[in-house]
Amino acid sequence: MLASDELSIVVQPIYRIADHRLVGFECLSRFASPEGWTPDIWFNMAASVGLGIELEMMAVQKGLALLDLFPKDIYLTFNVSPETIISGAVAEAIAGKDGRRVVVEITEHASVSDYEALGRALNEIRVNGVRLAVDDAGAGYASLRHILALQPDIIKLDISLTRNIQDDLARHALAAALVHFGRETKSQILAEGVESAVEFEALRKLGVETAQGYFIGRPMPCAEACLLIAQQQIAARPRPKLATPGIKAAM
Repeated sequence: MLASDELSIVVQPIYRIADHRLVGFECLSRFASPEGWTPDIWFNMAASVGLGIELEMMAVQKGLALLDLFPKDIYLTFNVSPETIISGAVAEAIAGKDGRRVVVEITEHASVSDYEALGRALNEIRVNGVRLAVDDAGAGYASLRHILALQPDIIKLDISLTRNIQDDLARHALAAALVHFGRETKSQILAEGVESAVEFEALRKLGVETAQGYFIGRPMPCAEACLLIAQQQIAARPRPKLATPGIKAAM
């Protein structure tokens, strides 16, 4: 699969809730293989045969190539394992890029055996403006350990927490606690898996800053993402003022 270059990238929109403004995209891997395996199977298999870093970096490199196609106020996020970060490959790939437009995500499912080594590697890229996100917050104990040990810039609420949050007191309370934690630690809160208007509104009332999910936008090819950006730019242009009725406009 690596040799035949069967990996491609789609992107899912991330919106700022307060003004419904597109601010970034999450880069997601897709595989053109007859097996029909999901990305997690491919990445797990690659790691099991010692090719995990190579496969992750293929995805990162393909995603970074999209930066030049998007406006400078749009950022991209990448899922990367601790091993790949510690290897230094991410720092090398980002060198020469605008780090402020890059977010590196570490998931709840990533096992971290050496937080000190991971912290040193992250500091090397964070000094260049790269931000760190901890994914799947609320899904399990590991994500809380990641948050406390790594002090991320972005905390991503897991879909299991945002699903039907408007009707579930426990989910609402836990999300509210994480929003408060984010304010205290200056971490931005991003809600994943938003799939309805009522979920979106409940998250807005809680003070969640950004969101992504099928209600907002499904994963899409780069060409569709560029069109989405163009549509937003057109909508944001100031409209010409109309002449007051009954008064002839000056020529």
